[in-house]
Amino acid sequence: MREKFQSLADRMNKRKSAVAVARKLVTLAWLLMKRREYYNGIDPDTLKKKLKFYQIRGAEWGSAA
Repeated sequence: MREKFQSLADRMNKRKSAVAVARKLVTLAWLLMKRREYYNGIDPDTLKKKLKFYQIRGAEWGSAA
């Protein structure tokens, strides 16, 4: 995301760039929740820690694979 922000910031206002990147992240989060999928960029150990922290069972969201 940093690269995307820098690319946009070079062409437009930094605030607009930040909003564009934030929108991209929110869209990604919404799609993942809607599809009940995990983000592929997360390693399995981190995922387990986050699920435990938020007390979400993996079965509720489908498989992590």
